[in-house]
Amino acid sequence: MPPTAGMVFDNIALMTKIYLAVDPSGAHLYTWEAWTTWMQVAEAPFAMCSIAPGETVERIINQKRRTLRHLPPGHTCDAGTWLTAFSLAVSCRDENRVASLCQITPAFLREASEKHGGAYDEYIYPWIAALQDFILNRPTLGDNLYQAMDLSRPENASISDAESLNLLVFPVIESLYRLAQQDTEKFNEAMEQGTRLFRAYYTADEERSRDTNGAVPLQLFGIACMAYDLAQVVPGFNPDLESGYLPKHILERSRYSETEL
Repeated sequence: MPPTAGMVFDNIALMTKIYLAVDPSGAHLYTWEAWTTWMQVAEAPFAMCSIAPGETVERIINQKRRTLRHLPPGHTCDAGTWLTAFSLAVSCRDENRVASLCQITPAFLREASEKHGGAYDEYIYPWIAALQDFILNRPTLGDNLYQAMDLSRPENASISDAESLNLLVFPVIESLYRLAQQDTEKFNEAMEQGTRLFRAYYTADEERSRDTNGAVPLQLFGIACMAYDLAQVVPGFNPDLESGYLPKHILERSRYSETEL
């Protein structure tokens, strides 16, 4: 992947967040198209890292079919980027990309993350494993969730600061924990707390209030989309997903059939 790929990804992400600032419910087609393109660009490096040198893989990106070639592990396919790609793929209901991302092991992501001296807090690897467990219905979900929750406590901060873990990370992990229990009341409480703490973090000072990462709590939104879909098939699970931070029309798949993924 050329050196400019990271800049392209950042520009697409920024453009999508600007669209959401103007269209927070995601009602317009241009917002949905930007959102899906962001997802496609985020997932592409993992498709490229999953094939052998000399092999190719095809992906639709920005409404065109592209042929992608092998990419060695590195920062473009590390643990943080995986969480972004996964959350976006889940929100787009792209089952093929979600399945593909769930085949990327935490061990691979650690290797990619630590190349060239990079690092993440330790919670991230059992957290990724727990997300994969949930999708693949693996029995290790509980163990990985408990480990991720323990390692994401503020006192365990090593790379991130304690405030980020407390306000942005732990609430998302707890939301998946409550979703796995299919307990409507506790899930609603976890989601309400997650959006409230997200808002508190990104409105704490003027600099943060200008940060486009505060446009949407992406990982929490991914959990919300999984909850919305689960509610369609599980009687008695009726989550309250009304929030100005959760783009309603993406959540409810209003334009799902209007763009080829």
